[in-house]
Amino acid sequence: MIQLNKPARACALVAALAALAGGASAQVYGGVAGGRAHLNADCSGTDSCNTSHNGYKAYLGYKTDTVFAVEAAYFNFGRYKGVSGSDFIDFDTKGLVVALVMRGAVVPQLPQLRLVGRFGMSMLDTHANGRSGSQILARTDHSNKPYFGVGLEYEVMPQLKVTAAADFTKANYYGETASLRLLSLGAQYDF
Repeated sequence: MIQLNKPARACALVAALAALAGGASAQVYGGVAGGRAHLNADCSGTDSCNTSHNGYKAYLGYKTDTVFAVEAAYFNFGRYKGVSGSDFIDFDTKGLVVALVMRGAVVPQLPQLRLVGRFGMSMLDTHANGRSGSQILARTDHSNKPYFGVGLEYEVMPQLKVTAAADFTKANYYGETASLRLLSLGAQYDF
């Protein structure tokens, strides 16, 4: 269960109010993207450590004009594993992101290509399972952290775009905080 603290609730409320304030030119869009995720975890003391995995995101957005939008996204940053002898731990991090979005043409001669910037709040759960000696480990850590992303979108048809993005945030796990990133390719459809 994702828990929202006061700053996360405030961010979600601001995003919802911004969406409601949009004019008649507002447009709903959705997208999916997949790629390589990375957890910047400390692997010292392990025999093997896998901190990169496949990840994905699915999102819905609401354009208030040609520049500004708000988005809500579900992220899965993949599964990570550390092994030391017969001990191991598995992590998987997933959750929601609410973001304000800005778009702009990269070069005037190619208006189909747009630079996209995102800034918001991530509300993530990191589930950990493992074994240390004879002890079975199971724990979930909640994180409400700043989020930002940058990307490109190219309009292949009036309602269809292909996207490339880099998304960044942080997550808590076992009392530590680690950086997360997702480098992805995807598609976006304007309804």
